[in-house]
Amino acid sequence: MSRNGTFGGFYFDPDVFAGYVSERDPINPQLIKSGVITPAPADVAGAIAGKNNVVTIPFYVPFDGDALNYDGILDNVPVTLSGKKMTGMAYRRMKAWKEQDFTHELTGANDLANMARKVGDYEAKENQKTLLSIFKGLEGVAEFSDHVVDKSIQSAGDVEDTNRLTPDVAIQAMQEALGDHLGEFQLWFMHSAVYTDLVRQGFAQDVLIKEGTQDQNPFARYFLGKPVIVDDTMTSSTANGKVKYHTYLCGTGLIMTAPARIDTPYYVDYDPETTGGVQKLYAKWGRLLHPYGFNLKVNNIVAESPTNAEFAESANWELVYDGKNVPLIAFITNVAS
Repeated sequence: MSRNGTFGGFYFDPDVFAGYVSERDPINPQLIKSGVITPAPADVAGAIAGKNNVVTIPFYVPFDGDALNYDGILDNVPVTLSGKKMTGMAYRRMKAWKEQDFTHELTGANDLANMARKVGDYEAKENQKTLLSIFKGLEGVAEFSDHVVDKSIQSAGDVEDTNRLTPDVAIQAMQEALGDHLGEFQLWFMHSAVYTDLVRQGFAQDVLIKEGTQDQNPFARYFLGKPVIVDDTMTSSTANGKVKYHTYLCGTGLIMTAPARIDTPYYVDYDPETTGGVQKLYAKWGRLLHPYGFNLKVNNIVAESPTNAEFAESANWELVYDGKNVPLIAFITNVAS
């Protein structure tokens, strides 16, 4: 069981600590508020919280075809419903810290709540890395190629305006991806270089003007009226001597999530031998982050927890929805020097 005692000079209760971390949601709150990430269906969440690490979700293919004319002549012959399924897999991560490297550097005080917030922030950042790894994997799925807009420079030379992300490029891609449902797009993920390039072009908002002064506001980042999460993780690559930036536009209900079962998420221990005594904190967490409309080929996953590298491998994914029902676009662009 978890060890009650002290850590960094304060009393450690694992249940109270876990409660503080839960209050500091381990998923970026902007993703939740935008509706991009939504709770998994109850049966899926229950399976992940129990003994299952892999879930298979059946679904009906949406109705199609025109309605028949009800004229008293035509027969209303039933059409057969068809179904498919998608499979997802929860991942689990862990990290441990020593007292002298963790408590004093990150908390600055003997405060259990403050320390828990730091752990919660760390878990949120790591979950975001995993999410971006998933996006990178989906980007290379052949059947999803019409949702990938590559404007990056294809040979040696200077970056032109046509190689950059602009409102015209984005709006056209939104329409081509979802047609009359383009309003579902809610949030951007982009590298800081792309965001600042948009600001330099006058297309993105990064400051609020109040009474003639400019107030920096990290929560006022918008492009085309949609909030921007700036993250330099998994959002760039290099080709032809130029950096290629991968920007993702996400829509409502793109990702389902549920916490995975972790019996002992937080644990403290004391090593009386090393350097005369070292206090240690161990953290473990698990989560399902699965994109609606895709199947994860779980037989390709080596262990019981997919790595970020496995999530980023396009060969491990396949599209099972009609692409018009998946609110995700990947833009590959350069920035001006």
